[in-house]
Amino acid sequence: MRQCQSILIVFAILAFGLVPTNAQDQRPGEDIEVPEPKDPPKVHPSCEKIASDFGSMLGNEGQPRSLDVPHSGIDLNVPEGTPILAASHGRVVYAGNSPWGGKVIRIYHGTRDWQGRTLHLFSSYVHMIQNDVVKPGDDVRRGTLIGYSGNTGIATTKTPHLHFAVQINIDGVIEIEEGRIATAKTVNPHLFWFRRKADKQYIGFLTEPREQRPYTFDGKFRNFTYPVTCPG
Repeated sequence: MRQCQSILIVFAILAFGLVPTNAQDQRPGEDIEVPEPKDPPKVHPSCEKIASDFGSMLGNEGQPRSLDVPHSGIDLNVPEGTPILAASHGRVVYAGNSPWGGKVIRIYHGTRDWQGRTLHLFSSYVHMIQNDVVKPGDDVRRGTLIGYSGNTGIATTKTPHLHFAVQINIDGVIEIEEGRIATAKTVNPHLFWFRRKADKQYIGFLTEPREQRPYTFDGKFRNFTYPVTCPG
């Protein structure tokens, strides 16, 4: 029997009142309908291009994906040791090892209303070489340095890369199983990039990690920025 470490987001219950009283009847499932973005976001030219996008059947080197399963996040081919940034304000809920993903960090970003339901949002940073810059319970700002990219885990390639993913669930409970959030559904990260212009979607970018300073996460969702430093 697989052992499953269950972690309740206590701050969501006590501090923010985010979890409904009937949470046990609202487990995440396929009934959560999250549409695909209408217009693919544009990547700032100075940023790392996406090597394997969400839903792609090709890997970050153009190879067919194993097990014929669509990609659950985005892959960025970045050199080993590239600074990894928190995509948005949030609280670290996991920093550990996954048999599949190697060194992993997962962050909770609060809630967003969608089609009459309250979605709890998480981001994941996978295949890292160092993930001890932050620890579970730490509050982070968008753009905070959280670790460094690598090529760890069994689902790796010859080219070091960051696998970045976004998950949702509707009860605010995290069950960590083999380093994964077992009770969350993966969705397209492009849904959450912020708009830089009124008529077009752009992925946000930062020139450098922001200065770390005391910060208390308030449980409110903010838009995402790019998870790696963009030069220029």
